[in-house]
Amino acid sequence: MSTVTPITHTGLAPDDYVEFWRAGALATGVFCCVECGHTASSIHRLPHCPDCFGRLWEDASTSPFGGGEKDAADGGGAAGAVVLALAAGPLLWLAAGAWAYALFRLIAR
Repeated sequence: MSTVTPITHTGLAPDDYVEFWRAGALATGVFCCVECGHTASSIHRLPHCPDCFGRLWEDASTSPFGGGEKDAADGGGAAGAVVLALAAGPLLWLAAGAWAYALFRLIAR
């Protein structure tokens, strides 16, 4: 009769654990593609990599492609740009709509 002893020690230090996210996962932050290193910011669902169509992402602060501490220290500058674009976009459409309405009212007289 044989017995199987479960392996309880992985041999990895707690700091060596790296979490990966699949495309389509809900995630916020800056991520690097595991296959090609493309950097992307996400505020909702992670997309497929636009460069290599990869489906696996790693946090930029732990990625060998991401620059490590620099990305974590600047708070994700690219993510800030996405938030700025999402806030400024509707204002630009509102301004264009107001201009078009004013022009329409001027011509319709």
